[in-house]
Amino acid sequence: DALDIGSELFQVIALAVTLTFVDIRAPRATETDLGATIWVGSACALPPEWTGRFDVVTSSCVLCHAGDGRYDDAFDPTADRTMLAEIARVRASGGRLLLMPGPVVAGPRPVVLYNEHRAYTFPWLREALGRVGCRVTGTAVYGRRRGWVAESECAALTDGDSWLPDFGMLGAVKVG
Repeated sequence: DALDIGSELFQVIALAVTLTFVDIRAPRATETDLGATIWVGSACALPPEWTGRFDVVTSSCVLCHAGDGRYDDAFDPTADRTMLAEIARVRASGGRLLLMPGPVVAGPRPVVLYNEHRAYTFPWLREALGRVGCRVTGTAVYGRRRGWVAESECAALTDGDSWLPDFGMLGAVKVG
């Protein structure tokens, strides 16, 4: 079984697996006939019966918005950590996680732009995932000018401002 949290359903349906899709918003009519199980609810409160169920969990550009109050969810500044804990809970032992958390920065700590975005650092992501029992096995950065590059090149993509995110720069984290 695979679980996708909030990504565009069309991006993940090609996995050709039994797919459960979670979004806090109701699905569009075009998404309801694709053969996926659709659960409308928060990634911060997944059903208890899903514990250890999913061999693969994916999420693209949802973590940076969890709890920001923009997508029918309540404002909660710790929702990103809650979402990671829920992902760890529903991921099967030995299961994989592919997480695109949203924007990444090279600075010393994540950047929060009120309720627009969080921009993460890889050290923060490693620490937060480690707290919930997930070990990061790979990282990459997508910069709109250079495509996919190694995490070590993150600073070169920030236009000289180590704390200011290039919102075309997205991180990817692989677990398991």
